[in-house]
Amino acid sequence: MHLLRRHSISLAGEAGRYFCMGLGFVEHTLANADAFRLNSYAVNRQFFRFGPDEVYVDGGPYLGDTVEQFIRAIGGEFRHIHAFEPVAANNTEIRKRLYTLQNEYARDFAGRITLSDKGLWSSDTTLHFNAGGVINPFDPRNSVLPNAAHLVEGGMLGHVYDAATEQAASVRVPVTSIDGATDGDASFIKLEIEGAELEALKGAVGSIRRNRPQMALSVYHKPEDLTAIPGFLAELDIAYRLGFRQHYPKVMAATVLYCYR
Repeated sequence: MHLLRRHSISLAGEAGRYFCMGLGFVEHTLANADAFRLNSYAVNRQFFRFGPDEVYVDGGPYLGDTVEQFIRAIGGEFRHIHAFEPVAANNTEIRKRLYTLQNEYARDFAGRITLSDKGLWSSDTTLHFNAGGVINPFDPRNSVLPNAAHLVEGGMLGHVYDAATEQAASVRVPVTSIDGATDGDASFIKLEIEGAELEALKGAVGSIRRNRPQMALSVYHKPEDLTAIPGFLAELDIAYRLGFRQHYPKVMAATVLYCYR
């Protein structure tokens, strides 16, 4: 409770505003004017307001579903979308989805959507990327599959495997920072990057200080993130209001931190 008070995290308010409690939210429809789905996120107007000049940074768009639902939620009117997805096959699917959306909305998205094949981190460098399998140290002939592709240096499986074991099943990929890859004008940042969220935030400090973007951040991939990420934001002294939510009944630990004004 001391941590919650220190970071001005409110437990009061309308039904559904709870801390660390699986809610099993009913799937929102695109016609719902109050909220739209972003995988384990329910971007509720209780926290956020969107307009036609939004600059959306999507860290971990996967197959583009989060990008699509953002476009639908704002009726195709936005200034720019930056999406960072290091899996080549996923990028192909995202492009297909964007082509369909472009035809549906009869708008040319060229120049307004930047799809990067880099991961997000605190700086420009090259890191180990595990696309879904790690070597079982007890039987090298088999593999153990984590839930999602991830940057090894993000430490998502650091409590299970040593770095050398994970790196043996990984490839090297380029990563970049939000500050370095955008104009620092993000108005909404969503991060679902399997344990690399804090590092990505470190690479977005300039954007956060300059524009105070609304943010939806996964804080469940590493136990320490539940306190480390709010603590990092508190040190920036940006005066965010914070709200924790769980919207994904299939993964009861899937906690999202909403940073709003």
